[in-house]
Amino acid sequence: PPPFRLLVTAQQVGCLIGKGGAIIKAMREESGAHIRVLPHEQLPACALEGDELLEIGASPPHACSAAVQAVSTRLRMYVPRPAAAPAAELLSPA
Repeated sequence: PPPFRLLVTAQQVGCLIGKGGAIIKAMREESGAHIRVLPHEQLPACALEGDELLEIGASPPHACSAAVQAVSTRLRMYVPRPAAAPAAELLSPA
């Protein structure tokens, strides 16, 4: 099957890679799929600033499916916080 590609916010990529690449390495080993963050030059036109492109590919379809499930589970566990408003905006009268 063709590779599965997913746009992920830069804030969430860290939860997929882990310290020293430990998390992504474990997901690769457990699923048997190839999982990698592609270079910025490969981002599609629809990507927003700060997006990263994650690619999941495998020869056996079950490996790709297992990797997609592992990635989506981690992404659901880590929901980025909205950016905080600058202090001046918080203190200014309405």
